[in-house]
Amino acid sequence: MNNEITLPLTEVKAALTGLGKVVSRTHSLPIVQSVKIARDKAGQVTLQTTDLDSFATFRLEKPQESKPLTVIVPFKELVAVIKNSSGSESIGVEQATANQAVIRYGIGSTPMQQKVESFKSSEWPTAPETLGETLLLPNGMRDALLQAMQCSSHDPTRYVINGAFIDVSDKKLNYVVGTDGRHLFAANSFSLPLKQSLIIPNTKFLNWPGFTQDGDWTLGVMGSKEKRIDIRFQSDHWDFTVKMTEGEFPRWRNVVPNQQDMVLKVEFGPEAVQLIKQVAPRMPGFDHVNQPIGLSVKGNNLELKARKDHKDDWTVIPVPSVKIEGKPVTIHLNRTYLFQAMEFGLTQFEAQDSLSAMRFRNQGRQMIVMPVNVEGTPPAQAQAKPPTTDPPPTTNPASEPKPPAVQPQPQPQPSTPTTTERKTIMPKSETKTSENGSALTKAIQQVDAVKDALREAIRGLNDVEDSLKLAQKERKVADKEIDSVKSTIKSLQKIQL
Repeated sequence: MNNEITLPLTEVKAALTGLGKVVSRTHSLPIVQSVKIARDKAGQVTLQTTDLDSFATFRLEKPQESKPLTVIVPFKELVAVIKNSSGSESIGVEQATANQAVIRYGIGSTPMQQKVESFKSSEWPTAPETLGETLLLPNGMRDALLQAMQCSSHDPTRYVINGAFIDVSDKKLNYVVGTDGRHLFAANSFSLPLKQSLIIPNTKFLNWPGFTQDGDWTLGVMGSKEKRIDIRFQSDHWDFTVKMTEGEFPRWRNVVPNQQDMVLKVEFGPEAVQLIKQVAPRMPGFDHVNQPIGLSVKGNNLELKARKDHKDDWTVIPVPSVKIEGKPVTIHLNRTYLFQAMEFGLTQFEAQDSLSAMRFRNQGRQMIVMPVNVEGTPPAQAQAKPPTTDPPPTTNPASEPKPPAVQPQPQPQPSTPTTTERKTIMPKSETKTSENGSALTKAIQQVDAVKDALREAIRGLNDVEDSLKLAQKERKVADKEIDSVKSTIKSLQKIQL
């Protein structure tokens, strides 16, 4: 009987990227920095990593006829061996002793082996078992989940919105929702036989193309409200289980504008979409905190407007291939969200006025975006006016949105007036006293003031660093000149008259 598990290099190399997105690199337990390689009774070989909150499992294509075996080796050691392997199509892994494993590989025609630390299989954390049937995700729901993840928050203090929300409160019409507190994505036309709504945390693995492009997804739910609830996704070669985020998702429907309130409707054609994606990230003002850009409707024409400073003239670019219905409106928003809406194919735009929430939509999917203030109001003053909804939680609400991939977001300059972006999120509580609201507003002002001071301090430190580097460079030049003079003097001293 073969006591070795064979790992085809082509398959394993592709799988290591996905496994690496789940393996823990900082956890105090060494075993969660490892990979579990197992062969079951049917000969199916799997590789699994975990960070205790999630498990990623990769299944090899072909089974291996041999007895069951489990070997747990450090992830970094396996990666290093596979990178160094050449001239062979596979490597072998075998348990040598209770605390040691052997990895066999080849370099050219020379067989090699490396002994690595190993762990007992009983020490490996147990992955949750699926209870009940798994559900095949309907067409379009996987894309909606991924788009909701892109619109979710990255603020660790607001973990409830750090992922996608599957809302099944309406049993006939489910929604997939994602928000970061400044814009909100929602998609419907789904109906899943789920007993409760789910908050799926945004993870690197769920957004990894190797998983998103690995066939259809199925969804399974394990646990109950009294215990930990885990969500399991399965594709052609992967199983991914993640702990559901606990908590109450904000009342997202409260910020969706009424259709009858919309006074302007714009439909973007292919040429308009292409133009916006190309020029919007590069127009003036991209270095502002909220990267404002204007959509200005005048008659049957639509223009993009942007400027670097409130004293500068507007840069105006006409947008072709648009259909306009309604009243003229000029409204400013974060260009990141405009770019994102075009990427998602949300080519229908609706607005009420320059101060109210706007909507991008298309076939059951919609993105709600709040406008930004471009009048140069300092952040602390702008935040002093409470939003039309209840005040947000006391956590830091000013995390900056992630810019589109085509244009990195520079740090704001002190001489440039900042803009203020309104929030879209409804908090859990429905009633607050005016006294608490006033105290909260003051706290937000103080937070913004501290942030501004820290930014100014960082800019000052950067200036000092640049000055020191320049002084160091000048010192090196001066030292070279002195050495040159010394060499000349020594050569002159050797001359005899």
